[in-house]
Amino acid sequence: MNAAAPAAPLDQRRSRRLLVLLVVIAAMPFVASWVFFFNPQWLPEPTAQHGTLLNPPLPVTNLTLQTLERAPLEISVRANDLLWLAVEPGSCAIPCRERQVALRQARRAAGVEKDRVVRILAFATPPAPETRDRLRLESPDLTLALADPQLLALAAGEPTLLLGGPRGTLILSYAAASVPVKDVLKDLKRLLRVSRSW
Repeated sequence: MNAAAPAAPLDQRRSRRLLVLLVVIAAMPFVASWVFFFNPQWLPEPTAQHGTLLNPPLPVTNLTLQTLERAPLEISVRANDLLWLAVEPGSCAIPCRERQVALRQARRAAGVEKDRVVRILAFATPPAPETRDRLRLESPDLTLALADPQLLALAAGEPTLLLGGPRGTLILSYAAASVPVKDVLKDLKRLLRVSRSW
């Protein structure tokens, strides 16, 4: 009997610790929700995309692009294709060409789905003949065009990348001079994946 007496307080202490632990665990979700309710800035960003959503989306049929020779350009996007439209407000100097190389590599990184991405590079004014020839040589699948006033207004004088869904609408915009290409690639892969069933 004497041996059992000291064991009782020890068991009681263990039971109390277990009870306190269970109360703390049960209270944690309530405490966390209270903290985040009064500090919403601590929550992660609610959006999944890295680009800026165009609101409203811009239908491709509203654009009046021209070829570099100033003939009307018809944008043909198949049912499940995505449109990748880069707008260059100036002449395509070295930073522009570097952007096109990075974007071309990002498109290749999309893997087997890359053939579903239709690429257009639209200029405010026709580029120099040597620039045009170099771009066509490096990217035979890249369509070179002249931007219409609507695209130039959307770009607001800055190099801009627009990404369009398979329903013929431009839905995301990126500041092409500053956005990391890996972020564009993440959005592109996500759009390619979800648009298979559209």
